[in-house]
Amino acid sequence: MQRNYFSQQAEEIANLGSWEIDLVSNVVHWSDQLFRICGYEPNDVTPSIRLGLDMVHPDDREVTEYLLRQALQFGNDYKIENRIVRPDGKIRYIYSQATVDKDIAGKPMRLRGIFFDISDRKEAEEARRQQEERYHTILNSVMEGFQILDHEFRYVYLNPSAIRQSRYPEERLIGHSMMELYPGIEQTELFQIMKDCLEKQSVRYQENEFTYPDGSKGWFELRIQPSADGLLILSVDITERKQAEEHKRKADARYRALIENSSEGITLMDKDHKVIYRSPANSKITGWTEEDLAGKHSLEDVHADDREHLRLAVKNAMEQSTDPVPFQFRVRHKQGHSIWLEGVMTNMLSDPGVEAIVLNFRDITARKAAEEKINEMNNELEAKVIERTAQFEAVNKELEAFSYSVSHDLRAPLRAIDGYANMIEEDYEKLLDEEGRRLLGNIQQNAKKMSTLIDDLLAFSRLGKKVIQKKQLNMNELLEGVLIDLNKAQQHHATILSDDLLPAFGDYSLIHQVLINLVSNAVKYSSKKEKPSVHISSRKEDNYVVYTVSDNGVGFDMKYAHKLFGVFQRLHTMDEFEGTGVGLAIVQRIVTRHGGQVKADSTPDKGSVFSFSLPIQ
Repeated sequence: MQRNYFSQQAEEIANLGSWEIDLVSNVVHWSDQLFRICGYEPNDVTPSIRLGLDMVHPDDREVTEYLLRQALQFGNDYKIENRIVRPDGKIRYIYSQATVDKDIAGKPMRLRGIFFDISDRKEAEEARRQQEERYHTILNSVMEGFQILDHEFRYVYLNPSAIRQSRYPEERLIGHSMMELYPGIEQTELFQIMKDCLEKQSVRYQENEFTYPDGSKGWFELRIQPSADGLLILSVDITERKQAEEHKRKADARYRALIENSSEGITLMDKDHKVIYRSPANSKITGWTEEDLAGKHSLEDVHADDREHLRLAVKNAMEQSTDPVPFQFRVRHKQGHSIWLEGVMTNMLSDPGVEAIVLNFRDITARKAAEEKINEMNNELEAKVIERTAQFEAVNKELEAFSYSVSHDLRAPLRAIDGYANMIEEDYEKLLDEEGRRLLGNIQQNAKKMSTLIDDLLAFSRLGKKVIQKKQLNMNELLEGVLIDLNKAQQHHATILSDDLLPAFGDYSLIHQVLINLVSNAVKYSSKKEKPSVHISSRKEDNYVVYTVSDNGVGFDMKYAHKLFGVFQRLHTMDEFEGTGVGLAIVQRIVTRHGGQVKADSTPDKGSVFSFSLPIQ
């Protein structure tokens, strides 16, 4: 078959093969270059339509066969890109084009075509596609915003970070201009910079505070540069950094305001003990200005007696980096007098924001003067206490002497009176008439009362000197002993009831005395009732236990209650009820010495309630 289209040399140069199919003789012809494109050497195989179709990649074969049938049956020319599989298994991309020659009747007589190996182009396109995909993957994953705008400032491309920064969905951005999305942006400095970059084809770097349509703001670091499409903008959201910087600026301003307006002095020293900062309060406290202190040694104005103490405090602060080191020292004021300073120094050399020893101090001169005055007053008071103690000791000795006198000097005449009265009663009772015996009885009875009064008075005076020995007390057992003693001492017909009493903490013998005085009083003052009754109970109030002794006796008027606990104070006559008026005074003194209180409540002819409290511990 005659070759009519290309010379062999041209086909090799273009890597292009040609073929013909004579539909009359059914002969297929391939050019030598076509054999090579298909992976054969010329004459290795006999060309045929079937061979040509079998070489087509299975995924492309159906379309290729369809186009070939259309050409053979209807005389349709075609063009197609498909893949062939060479005998060695390698795949090549082919551009194939066929033209149909027809007879006068329009019947297909011959097909002529070319095979153009486009594998290199396809590989280049695939490499470019993969590279673009990598670029997109990178741009989609970076934190920086990446956006491209055309010359009309319409968005052409934005990566996900730029979309987030824009606060619009992607479909609202692409194809729309900045002026549409951000009305008024053309009046901003940023827009003028973008125009300048376009016009001058220049690159600009800019930190910009951007205001969104809703009024919120964000800070961005921008790199704006011209590109083939228009403008390429790289944007980094620095809003958090700017907010942190603003927060730090405000915090620094607050701290500086606090320092500069503080009444306490603040001084910073470096590791070489050189002063690097003094707050304004330093000058207010010491009178020295920065100019006055220039060139002065840091210890020059410190009182000579305090310099070593201050050196030691500085040394301790340098050696430890946690606990503040306290100090007190005197320093010379600019006016010449000494003032006292007190404070702490803290090692903050390792703190990058400070890198100094920090001294915080205040003027305590007035306090020191007050302390000195207080010490003087304490010394004077101590001297007075010693003097008063000596006086009290003298009074106590006099009281002891008085007690001795009462105990011995008064008792002797009473014993004599009582003794002579008994002798008269024994020897001369028959000689005395009724009036004489009555008078003699009065003498004996009053002698006994006087003796009882002396005993009570001595007991009351001894209470102040008795050492209290506190321990845990079982009040139920203690009350049982009190009732036994009471029944032995006097006969009565009162009903005495008691709840389960809470334990107490006190001196056994003294609390025994309290209970026996209160219970015997209750029995005595209810004795004239037909059915006298006494009730003892207890309850807890805060840190105290309160014990109550109540009766249904004669009671008393509460307007005289303040007299109850005084020595020799009585609200009833001796004819009504016996007693010396010392018992309740003893109760109050014992309870008070235990840290408690005694209270009374009463209604005339209805009874009385006496209560006393004792600390739990």
